[in-house]
Amino acid sequence: MIDRTQAQLVSANQIIERIPADRLRELYVNALRMRLVLDEKIGMKLRGEHDIGGFFIGGMGEEVHGAALAQALWDAMELPVGRSAAERLAIFPHYRSDALVDNVLLLSGYDGFVRDQFRQQAARATDPSAGGRQMVMHVSMVGYGIQPNQSALGMQIGKAAGYAKGWKLQGKSTGVVSVVVLGDGTTSCSDFHEGVSAAGLWSLPVLFVVTDNEMAISTPKSEGVAIVDLKSYAKAFNIGFESAESADFGDVYEAAFRAVQRVHFTGKPTILHCPVVRFRGHSSSGLKDFDPDLFDPLVAFGQYLFQLGIISSEQAFTPKTPWPNNPTRYLGNYADNPLAKRLAAEIRTIRDEVVAEPKPDPDSIWKFRQPPFPAVREPESSWDGPRSGITVAQSIRAALDRTLATGNAAVWGEDCGHTLGGVFGCTRFLPQKYPNRVWNTPINEPLILGLAAGAGLHPDLALFPEIQFADYSLNTLHWLVHLGHLYWATNGQVSPNVTVRMPSDPTLTGALYHSMSVESYYAHVPSVVIVMPSNSFDAYGLLRTCATYRGPVIYLEPKDLYRVRHDPKARGAARVLRAGPQLPGERPVLDEDSIPEVEDFFVPIGKARQVMSGQDCTVVSYGLALHKAVHAAESLAETGITCDVIDLRTLVPYDREFVVESVRRTGRLVIATEDRLNYSYVNQIVADVHANVGGANVALVGMQDVPATGMAPALYHATVISPERIREVVETIVRAKKSQITDFEFGHLMENELIWLNVAPGWKMR
Repeated sequence: MIDRTQAQLVSANQIIERIPADRLRELYVNALRMRLVLDEKIGMKLRGEHDIGGFFIGGMGEEVHGAALAQALWDAMELPVGRSAAERLAIFPHYRSDALVDNVLLLSGYDGFVRDQFRQQAARATDPSAGGRQMVMHVSMVGYGIQPNQSALGMQIGKAAGYAKGWKLQGKSTGVVSVVVLGDGTTSCSDFHEGVSAAGLWSLPVLFVVTDNEMAISTPKSEGVAIVDLKSYAKAFNIGFESAESADFGDVYEAAFRAVQRVHFTGKPTILHCPVVRFRGHSSSGLKDFDPDLFDPLVAFGQYLFQLGIISSEQAFTPKTPWPNNPTRYLGNYADNPLAKRLAAEIRTIRDEVVAEPKPDPDSIWKFRQPPFPAVREPESSWDGPRSGITVAQSIRAALDRTLATGNAAVWGEDCGHTLGGVFGCTRFLPQKYPNRVWNTPINEPLILGLAAGAGLHPDLALFPEIQFADYSLNTLHWLVHLGHLYWATNGQVSPNVTVRMPSDPTLTGALYHSMSVESYYAHVPSVVIVMPSNSFDAYGLLRTCATYRGPVIYLEPKDLYRVRHDPKARGAARVLRAGPQLPGERPVLDEDSIPEVEDFFVPIGKARQVMSGQDCTVVSYGLALHKAVHAAESLAETGITCDVIDLRTLVPYDREFVVESVRRTGRLVIATEDRLNYSYVNQIVADVHANVGGANVALVGMQDVPATGMAPALYHATVISPERIREVVETIVRAKKSQITDFEFGHLMENELIWLNVAPGWKMR
């Protein structure tokens, strides 16, 4: 038995005044049960039961911490017991937060988490969080406020801040708490700085719970954490700070109660530092023997309650002396405890019942791969009809204005607020009209998208984060991948409505980091839609459809098209860039600070547009390259060569049937892109055409395979595609008889154009 000092007993009595005795008893039983659940899961691994216990990760040693934190949340926020608190409380758990999640769910009226833990451990189809798709303790029970977590722990922090920002967008600044749990090792992640920056800058109701076991997998704190004073760190960001003196129930509860009250009543963020114990290794990849020399909060909690007469001596969990060190029979290391035996027997029964539950159907991998696209009807329009007097930048502004007017949308990014409205002016005038829904952000792209990933967990919000240049989006790849994963990983529970706008494609004097085409980088990410309009009509209609789509979209905006409007007198290079079809009911304005009036309309995702009709060759393009392709096709028509010119509009998923059907008619395909061709996105189109159209000749035209366009105009023009290059390739491929390689003469074609002619590699072209 562990002796407690009089002062400690007084502290325990003070807790009793706030927590009824029967509730303390329940918290102790919950903590003991979770300890035994974790031990059973470890045993499954140690016994080699790979079919149901192939990997283990969990928080053995944090059971009392989780119980105390959950109770402090309910008491400080005065939440009703037995009902979900999801409208006021969001939990972003660590994968060691088993006990916290269990107690939150129990307080919410759900008592099935132990069974669900085994379902996830055994990867059963019945797992409510992921249906067998996620490893253990990757939970998602949004109906109870348990938000989806992932193995990359730092990402929880940005999502928690974003979720709190989402509440503020809905008018909730106080009375709500977004809780994120992280380990001391995670304080070294850039995500921690980003999340704390966001919370401090916008005064977000976030509780950062740092569980400190002085170890990150196998890296001790002395080697992995540079922050020597977390309290000073919090002060630097104007964030509150509380710290528990130990891992004891009373210390954790009291510190957590103060921290939660501060966030709940003031709406200001707080860091809560909690020492915790790690009795075993990080996961099954590094399990070690249970360390009996460490302070055990569970044993101490039992002794508290026994000395206060709340539990009997038989219920108090007491280690044997000396410690037997039995790794396979954990309970054998403790004095005979009828309560623990009963709980262990119940746990084994649940485990056996779960093992008998169905495994996932292999065909279920396709379920929830992509949220359904909005069923919208596009108004009739034609490139041969009246041309628009509205620029692409103005049409984007008009679409954002229409969406912001719903009250359920927001726009943010570097320089998006105030008078500039983004470096290309797309959000100009909107910050004044919607001051709480359009704002500037720090120069931190992961923060911008992390905020969106969290706020997007509110199902009613449509979010439009802007990356100032597509080139600067590369450090957000993990966020884009996560956004693409969420719908599938949570078995359809979650799919944020996030449309990431970014200027893309080469532009004169853009040079490195202002002229990149990024579609090939992101096209490989499952479930992320990529669109790129080539004109004002599609810019407006696609953006309005994105606002109604329950999924992530990358909305690429060709920089050279922002200012294009109808100009019948255009000559030279300007003649290549054409205004697209007129928008329904458009009333053009010349003032760039104004929002043009148009009738609302939508353009469907995944539907291409035929810009020109012909019979000799299919020319597929998109964005800025589409204008060059149209110019080339018009020039070719004067020589008697006619082309089907197709604007993809949606790059992923592209309109495969539309393209394939055109190539079936023409027998030839030329794809024009501003992107490089090596390992390019457009090679997928080539593969699809060859798989579906026998004998088709295919050629690609793209940017030279160099890192970027040079600053010097001569370097720029030597790098990017031109109407002349497109015309040359089309003429050559049309002169050749289909599948007759010997009729080709490609000696004059540039090396960067890749040609597929239904021949084996190594055949000579002559």
